[in-house]
Amino acid sequence: MARIRPERVSWGPIDAVVLGSVAVAACYGFPNLLWSGSIESAQTYFLRTLVISLWLFVPTVMWLRTVRKAPLAQHWLPADTVLRDAVVGVQLALIFAVVNGIGIKLLFERPFDQPAGEMFRVMRESYGTWDISLLVIGVAVLAPVAEEVFFRGMLYPAMRRYMGPFQAVIFNSALFAIAHGRNRAWGTFLLGLVASIMMEYTGSLVVPILLHVGTNFAFVAFLVRQGQLARTMPMWLLMLIFVVMNVHLFLAGKLLFGARERPESPSGADPGATGGAAPRTAHGTD
Repeated sequence: MARIRPERVSWGPIDAVVLGSVAVAACYGFPNLLWSGSIESAQTYFLRTLVISLWLFVPTVMWLRTVRKAPLAQHWLPADTVLRDAVVGVQLALIFAVVNGIGIKLLFERPFDQPAGEMFRVMRESYGTWDISLLVIGVAVLAPVAEEVFFRGMLYPAMRRYMGPFQAVIFNSALFAIAHGRNRAWGTFLLGLVASIMMEYTGSLVVPILLHVGTNFAFVAFLVRQGQLARTMPMWLLMLIFVVMNVHLFLAGKLLFGARERPESPSGADPGATGGAAPRTAHGTD
């Protein structure tokens, strides 16, 4: 399963402690300091999301660039696999979007109480184009990019280096869920689990970011206007889309990832070579 290249993992516990403090301040310190009361509008929620996202993203990038001298594009966006990662990311984003739609539709149709929390209330009470646009930009664009840069781009490789991939996936997902509060704990844990696994397998942030963007975008789309979209879209259509997208993901994954590992030629064979080509060394492989 391990696909992260060793040269991409150059930070460790000190980085996690420093930027972990930044994360705690971003998720719990600044929101309570700047907005001690309840959030009453989409504009206020957007500003809150903007502050949290910038406070996660900017210190992380600055730390890795100035202290660790890390070439971030090579660490997070490997050019040789970006197209493959984008295809897989879009597929997973669509699946998680449909799952969100099914879950939110059930919230409005079943007789149990809807989740409490300011975020749910603000989204359900947003009707105008301006309010919805702010929610999409803040929740579906800024927050996913900043959170994935921090949790999967910085924290996950540091945890993996000292825990191993399995433990790092579990603990990274758990921290991701804790940072989002108990109202969304299981959903965010599942999202973090898939994002961490894809980060491990691809060594790229493309899949986690697209997955997170698609999930949050569907969350906003199905909740705004008192869940109008969730109420009007029939359940059978959501289930059909879910099945089709999973089949499509299986076929796309088999095509894209199956071609990644090519069988080595038999010992002594030199296919396609007219001269004595030097054998590949382990240094050039993932």
